[in-house]
Amino acid sequence: MPGKVESKVMVGGDQMMIVDSKDEAVNDAAFEFLTYMMSEEVVIANSKEQGELVCQKPIAETEVYQEYLSASSSMQVAQSAMDHCAYRARVPWYDEWSQAVYAVCEPCLYGEISCEDALAELESQTKDIISKYQ
Repeated sequence: MPGKVESKVMVGGDQMMIVDSKDEAVNDAAFEFLTYMMSEEVVIANSKEQGELVCQKPIAETEVYQEYLSASSSMQVAQSAMDHCAYRARVPWYDEWSQAVYAVCEPCLYGEISCEDALAELESQTKDIISKYQ
């Protein structure tokens, strides 16, 4: 998330993208950063450090990653389940709810509201969104 002082990533925030800044130097730097973050070495290191699966098939099939998987039975089971996964269809209310999560969580990250108040607000907004689309 673009931060007021520093950036934070929400759980599940694993999508990376470049937004055209209209500044070639900034765009080039963003591309270089994403290229580095999506490199085999970094992706496997993050998997090991965070316990997350590698989802890029060319990286997941490398000898280095397969050796890592063979050392962890829980990671093996999770990785084998990937063959049966598929992208979920985007429901009509996804964008609205995603924005609500962001709008409520950012002030919580910066201590502007308590976690309890943020959760209560998100629950209220979630119920409103669900009822609107039923």
